[in-house]
Amino acid sequence: MPLRTRLFSRASSPKKTRAASSFPSRACVCSFPLPRAVCPDSDLSQLIKQRVQLRVTEVNRARRRVVGSIKAVQNEARAAAQAEIWANIEVGKHYDGVVKSMTSYGVFVDIGGVDGMVHISELSWSRIKNPAEVVSVGDHLDVYVLSFDPEKHKISLGVKDRTQNPWDVFMNTYKVGDVANVRIVKLMTFGALLRLFPAWTV
Repeated sequence: MPLRTRLFSRASSPKKTRAASSFPSRACVCSFPLPRAVCPDSDLSQLIKQRVQLRVTEVNRARRRVVGSIKAVQNEARAAAQAEIWANIEVGKHYDGVVKSMTSYGVFVDIGGVDGMVHISELSWSRIKNPAEVVSVGDHLDVYVLSFDPEKHKISLGVKDRTQNPWDVFMNTYKVGDVANVRIVKLMTFGALLRLFPAWTV
């Protein structure tokens, strides 16, 4: 079972006593590898007085020293979360995802331990040239599964609300002979491009 503990600086840590539990465990702070998620810049001061969980890897009673690993606990939790995702994933299922990174062709979204890909064409009904036009790293997105491959560990995600498909909205709103209020967005040699809805240009 992981040990839940609080880290202290040398200056603020309690005095050593015969009880191993009261040892300030500066050795623990120095001895366990720091995952980037906890301490991106390897600055130990960020951990001072923070409550964390660590896996005890070594106990030296003679020196009253305990060595542990925060990363081990985090890896175990992430592995459990990944197993949960893959055991219950299905097409159409929604997740609250967080944008982790962006490329020119889409964004990678963490859905709880597993990253999925949202193609740029799935981000918006509007035509966009770069994902940065509509999302940023750290944004929360309501995503749903389009397809997945457990063997390759790949998940394709969507964001667009299918109930707001501009073509379906148009067909349910207008019929031949109706007068529509449109905006001319561009003139071409063969005519003009018109915007019927905010997300649809014809």
